[in-house]
Amino acid sequence: MKPLLFLLIVANFVLLGCIFYAENRSRAEAPAAALQIAPEKLKLLAAGVPPPVNRAQQDSPQSCFEWGSFGVEDAQRAAAALAKLPLAEKQLSQRSLTSGYWVHMPAVRTKAEADKIAAAVKARGVSDLSVVRDGEGRYTLSLGVFRTEDAAADYLGKLRTKGVRSAVMGPREARNTVFVIRNPDAAVTAALAQLKPAFAGAELKQATCAETPANG
Repeated sequence: MKPLLFLLIVANFVLLGCIFYAENRSRAEAPAAALQIAPEKLKLLAAGVPPPVNRAQQDSPQSCFEWGSFGVEDAQRAAAALAKLPLAEKQLSQRSLTSGYWVHMPAVRTKAEADKIAAAVKARGVSDLSVVRDGEGRYTLSLGVFRTEDAAADYLGKLRTKGVRSAVMGPREARNTVFVIRNPDAAVTAALAQLKPAFAGAELKQATCAETPANG
């Protein structure tokens, strides 16, 4: 009986050892199985094909430049300059400003007189100005167009401190144009910066693009 009892005890120890080994192995293999890659979920990209664009990046607003505002003659010159830039049709649009307040010098009969006044004003440290022709064929020096009367009056006060005593302000009902350049690349941005000095009275600023470009 004693040998049989001994064999039963040894068999029980062997069985318990097998159960313990099996449980430990299954626990060790569980994390490894979780890290395995399912081949059916893999997607191969062809060479040269960029990865999908993140939806949030795709829906982010584009950057625009606004350039203006321009009177009729300057708007034509600016449009001709912009036509020479490598812009797609949808990248360039324009909008109109039909009202506001205007700071300017009194009108004179000839452009030569207006240019002489412009030189005198520049000598006093004023660089944002342009000579424009009004509907009666006279010339005047535009010193800025503003959306509100308070903004125009504030700028007029600054001109007074620089010694520009003859400047006046008043309502501006002329049709002025602002050009909108949508999402320009580095080359176009550099070209715009080079064009700006030729249109001293116009402001070039960065803005968020509207969803739909508006013309006219």
